[in-house]
Amino acid sequence: MLYLYFIRHAQTEWNVAGKVQGRRDSGLTEKGVEDARLLGEKFKEIDWQAVYTSPSKRAVRTLELIHGESFSSYTVDGRLMEMDLGDLEGKTMEEIKELYPEQYHHYWHQPSKYVHTSGENFYEVKDRVEALVKELLSTYESGHVCIITHGVVVKMVQLIFRQLDMDQLWKTPYIEGTSVTALKRAGSQIEILSEGDLSHLSLKNPTVQ
Repeated sequence: MLYLYFIRHAQTEWNVAGKVQGRRDSGLTEKGVEDARLLGEKFKEIDWQAVYTSPSKRAVRTLELIHGESFSSYTVDGRLMEMDLGDLEGKTMEEIKELYPEQYHHYWHQPSKYVHTSGENFYEVKDRVEALVKELLSTYESGHVCIITHGVVVKMVQLIFRQLDMDQLWKTPYIEGTSVTALKRAGSQIEILSEGDLSHLSLKNPTVQ
C-alpha cells in the first residue's frame, strides 16, 4: 500500500498577523516550531520512501523540524508552492476586501470566477497539483511519502479526491499549520484517511497509528 501525507507548513508570523503570504515568506512562530517538532515525534518511526517540499523557506524549515536539521534526502518541487497571489501578498484580507471587493468575494465564495491582474487562478493551481499527484502515484508503488506544502495546495488535494467542483473548495475541512491530510492507495482504490488532522498536538507521547 502507498500512503501520501500532505502537511501544511507550520504557523508563521504572517499567519498570526493575518497577512496573505503566497510566494512571499515570514518566519515560523514559537508555536509553529513546537507543533512541527510534535509532528516529528509522531512520525519518527516511519521509514519514509520519499520526502518532498515546496521551495518556500517556511516549508523547508517545517521539514527540518519534522525530520531533523541534518536530513537532506528530500526533493524540492515548485508545484508544491502556495498559490501565487501577486500584489495581494503582504496585505490582510480586510485590506484586500476594501481594495478589491470583487476579487475578495470570488476568492472566498466563487473560486471558479477568481481572477486578478497578477498571480494565479485556482484552476492553474489545481492543474499543477494534479500533475504532481499523478506523478507520485505512478512513481511509488508502496511505502510512505511525506509532502510539505501549503494551504491551498492541500485544499486542491481534497477537491481532487473528493471529486468536488471548484466552488466547493472552502467547504472541505480546514487546513491549519502542521495538519496532516493523508491518502492511502490499495490496488486501484484511493482512500482519504484524514483531512486537517492535528492529533499530534494533543499527544504527550505521539506514535504512528
